[in-house]
Amino acid sequence: MESEFAHIGVPHPEHKRDWIYRTKNIMGLVQTVESELPPVEDTDAEAVLTIREEIEKWRRDNGND
Repeated sequence: MESEFAHIGVPHPEHKRDWIYRTKNIMGLVQTVESELPPVEDTDAEAVLTIREEIEKWRRDNGND
């Protein structure tokens, strides 16, 4: 079941069933998410393992256990 409405509101301090401010239905707003960041690159699992092995070898060779 999908939500059909959502509001953001500030409750009234004296009247429990009233609002100081309440937005219109925000589910009806157009939601566009744009990023100025470059797209995320795929992770190459083999490359990650190779780098990890090289770092471990360097640590062993240089006395950093």
